[in-house]
Amino acid sequence: MNNLPKWTDVADTIIFFVIMLIILLQILNQEGVSLLSLGADVWTAIAAVFIALCALGVSIQQTRLSDRHNRLSVQPKLRLEYSRIAGKRIGLSITNNGLGPAIINRLLIKRNDKTYVCNTSSFTDFLPIQQTRNSDGNLVSTNVEKGFNYSCMGDGTSLAAGDTIWILYHDNPEPLQIAYWSIAMMGVSIDAEYESMYGQVFTHNLCNVTNLNESK
Repeated sequence: MNNLPKWTDVADTIIFFVIMLIILLQILNQEGVSLLSLGADVWTAIAAVFIALCALGVSIQQTRLSDRHNRLSVQPKLRLEYSRIAGKRIGLSITNNGLGPAIINRLLIKRNDKTYVCNTSSFTDFLPIQQTRNSDGNLVSTNVEKGFNYSCMGDGTSLAAGDTIWILYHDNPEPLQIAYWSIAMMGVSIDAEYESMYGQVFTHNLCNVTNLNESK
């Protein structure tokens, strides 16, 4: 990360110095003081005041740069992982790939113009119901979607840098769950609203699944 001041920051500091000098000259002019009549002790005092103002300007600028650096050094970045590996856990997880903790305020799952907030168990209603025909030829639910575990988040859930939370998952998927999961996320869009420890607010679309291999 480049911590050197930008040329615009240097220009701002120079402008500040010039403004302080102009203000000082105006004060002397209003008091009817001629610059030529000033003694060495007065010039020394003026120089001391000017140096103090310059030091103040530098201090303010350094504080601004330090604050900017601190904010960047703890900026979180969420990434969604879509896993469907045979024989292993399948599901959705969120990883904080940023440099600081993420405070997750809301996680929104959207499908078919409906929005599901990931803060109660009802958010799993976005999963499609799979049906099959029973021995009588009637359509019945396989209840495959009810076999998935979930984690609620939002309302200030903290996710440290490098940590992962599984939103929806199945640890021991059978062929039925694997086949279901391959199509369960089609047409789903997931948005995250989170902030850094400095209160910077971020709103990102974590995924918009339009094919079975897409995740980001």
